[in-house]
Amino acid sequence: MRIIIICSLIMIVNSFLNKNFGIRKPFNFKNEEISNKIEYKTTPNKQNIINKISGFYGLIGPDNNNNITDLFKLFNRNGIIQGIFFDKGNIHFIKNYIRTDKLLYEEMNGEIVMNNWNMLIFKIFEKMKLLPNILGLANTALLKFNNKLYALNERDLPYEIMVNYKNKSIDTIRKVNLNYLKHFSAHTKIINNNLETIDYSSMMPQFSYFIINNKFKKEKQININTKYMPMIHDFVSLNDNILILDSPMKFDIEQSKKANIPLKFHPELLSEFYIINKNNGNINKIMIKDSFFIFHYANSYENDDYIIVYACVYDTFDFNNPYDNYGRYRKLLINKKTNELKVLKNNELEKYSLDFPIQYKDLTILSITDKLKINGFIVVNDFKIVKKININKNILGEHSIIEIDNKPYIICFTNDKKNISYITLYNINDNNEISIKLPFNVTMGFHSIFYSF
Repeated sequence: MRIIIICSLIMIVNSFLNKNFGIRKPFNFKNEEISNKIEYKTTPNKQNIINKISGFYGLIGPDNNNNITDLFKLFNRNGIIQGIFFDKGNIHFIKNYIRTDKLLYEEMNGEIVMNNWNMLIFKIFEKMKLLPNILGLANTALLKFNNKLYALNERDLPYEIMVNYKNKSIDTIRKVNLNYLKHFSAHTKIINNNLETIDYSSMMPQFSYFIINNKFKKEKQININTKYMPMIHDFVSLNDNILILDSPMKFDIEQSKKANIPLKFHPELLSEFYIINKNNGNINKIMIKDSFFIFHYANSYENDDYIIVYACVYDTFDFNNPYDNYGRYRKLLINKKTNELKVLKNNELEKYSLDFPIQYKDLTILSITDKLKINGFIVVNDFKIVKKININKNILGEHSIIEIDNKPYIICFTNDKKNISYITLYNINDNNEISIKLPFNVTMGFHSIFYSF
């Protein structure tokens, strides 16, 4: 009771200072939004290729990536979609804020200072339904499901987004409120026209796995206790099982005093894989003789003897120092009979820090990452390098793959050395590049989607 009274007083003082002394002004995010047809010129051959594209490339991410010193500052910004409409050779750029509960609160009361103290206050008052979810940001991924598009963030619930191809506009339709879970994985899977998702606690060593039908009704829930504090950004869905990695993350008191993210990776401890049966919730724990963390999985499959998983593996991970995190693309073999794990490495692939795997037929296209920047791609088939792609620009988030005349093209936003932004197309087969200059600065995003019309 005492802490509620103290927090109430703090909120009253904070509100008084904001309204009467103008410490923070209401956040007019609409002034930051852009919707503009792009005038451009290119060669006849390249124009012919652009004329054949009909759809929307969208990159979701945070609304500001300046002065990023830790992943907290990168992840905890309001969600925006930056994108390009392609329509009979015309291209239209849009930058649009997702109307989350938090953003609408800031529109009235001013931008919230994101720190541990404010997070505690908002968390208390969120439970009383007096304040919005301070981590409800809708800035991580886009999910197309049942002919609708949703913006996701694993600390919140989905927001339905309308992409209007005719009007070249984006609108936030609604928040999908669900009474049986609080958080919705940014890497939710679509399996047999159902959704499979994860809700994990940021304070307790436990998570829940859900199967949800196309009406967003719960079909199944399995609750799992973990050894460590779960940080489950992605997971693997197989025929009858899901695969979850429990990495050695622990709450660290000393780190909480000096860093925004109080979780610390302990390389001296061992990671664990959980194979969880979707039907009965039975768990098999996989013996791992090492510690590592995985942000994103690539292709996975199983046979009678093995579960085979391709993933971007981090041998160590520091949330508060993102410039020194390096992902290595590896092949993981889980023996079903012995419950042992074998990690295969390709010496050539080990030379690169790789993440954001995108599957195209039998190829996986991986982003080459370096200190929060993407500067090229590696194309692999199974576990062998097919080619390395150098784009003379900085790539601003995850790419998508589109087909034009049955040929695969990478599509992404890029910046050159002068910080000029482009929409870039790259033919994987013949290395032909098309870059169209944009009169707006595109900021770094996370995941992307190509929405065909």
